[in-house]
Amino acid sequence: MKTDAESPKRSDTDIIDSASITALMRALLADADGRRRNPDNLAKYFVRDRWAEYLRSPENARAEFQARFPGGMYYHLLRTKAFDEVFSRFVDRQPRAQVVILGSGFDSRALRFRKSLVLNNVRVFEVDLQGMIDHKRAVIQQHSLPDDRAVYVPCNFDRDSFLDRLLECGLEPQRRTLVLWEGVTYFLTPAQIDIAMRDISSLSELSVDVYLDYAFGSYIDGSVSYYGADELKRILTEIGEPHHFGLEADDVERFFLSRGYMLLANYTSQMLEARFLRDEWGVSVGQPHTFHGFAHLRTQSGFVAST
Repeated sequence: MKTDAESPKRSDTDIIDSASITALMRALLADADGRRRNPDNLAKYFVRDRWAEYLRSPENARAEFQARFPGGMYYHLLRTKAFDEVFSRFVDRQPRAQVVILGSGFDSRALRFRKSLVLNNVRVFEVDLQGMIDHKRAVIQQHSLPDDRAVYVPCNFDRDSFLDRLLECGLEPQRRTLVLWEGVTYFLTPAQIDIAMRDISSLSELSVDVYLDYAFGSYIDGSVSYYGADELKRILTEIGEPHHFGLEADDVERFFLSRGYMLLANYTSQMLEARFLRDEWGVSVGQPHTFHGFAHLRTQSGFVAST
């Protein structure tokens, strides 16, 4: 299911509030134990403004956010682990490849996986608004973090072609490419999704892998029966960044096949919760949102997208 509601227009200098919330969700579990620990140990540096106040007392903040935003921390924990795994496997198996992070926000993988990136001669292209990039680079400089594997690509998705911007910044179409599209699709309109899928397929003359998360269409259409759905909708409305786009899990293959992509894997958050969040006794360390899925796609040279 899809909606044609418009997503908010962005100026080049915007710093998106939901990016700080995402960083906070990761940071609040970064010092936890065992499977409850979020591997993004750098997220704390990127939490801004009013959200940074919660880092003063993480234990109290965890309790508050679990009540206000049930499932949010554990969905971000699950999502971080899932995207980390895809990223690290691709980098280790595809030397001299390239990774594109669309709507990169405060992603820290070029920093956290730097040794593997250097070893395998892989570059990471981070695509986002100029304001997001400027703030991120200022934080990196402030904390003396080595970011030599990242290529920053300023792009206003409302106006610019990210394909053109990437090529201008040195993307090489002769290299295998992985696109990470984390926490983005549900903020877009169907028309924006179609344009992005078309341009992603042109990033490489070889196969392009895409890993993304998506919201269920029934959640987008108004169902609040899912765990954490009602509370999330209220928070997103409060900050002016609502969700717009969704797919049912059983419609994912058809949807992306019609746009030129083969479906390699499709997981619901419950399926990945069993894999990433359960301890050695099979007990889950926390329940994530239940209205998201994760899709791994691939397009190959000669596999032409339909128009």
